[in-house]
Amino acid sequence: MLACQNTGSPQNTDALAKPRIVCTTGMLGDMVKHLMGDSAEVEVLMGPGVDPHLYKATQGDIQRLSQAQAIVYNGLHLEGKMGSIFEKLKHQKAVIAAGDMVSPQRLINSTDFAGAHDPHI
Repeated sequence: MLACQNTGSPQNTDALAKPRIVCTTGMLGDMVKHLMGDSAEVEVLMGPGVDPHLYKATQGDIQRLSQAQAIVYNGLHLEGKMGSIFEKLKHQKAVIAAGDMVSPQRLINSTDFAGAHDPHI
């Protein structure tokens, strides 16, 4: 988040900008907005009614993700068609899988896929 630090230079408006966080779903966007308040700009990638299981990122989506300071996604294979994008970007910025923060004991085992968890957390 070095780019968001105030350097004290009035010409450096980028240093005063709020960090931009892109969330994959509205539920995650709401959570991050609640947690961050006015300290960050939060964008949601998928609109209402979009199935995250089937969602394929457009070039514009990839650009938005690339330009964000952080990405928050569900994980647990909910955004199954976007895994390679998150994998690539995690070497460049904070890429956070919300599902990784849930204790494995609290996750529901999937009845459809052995060894997997229900991603609807």
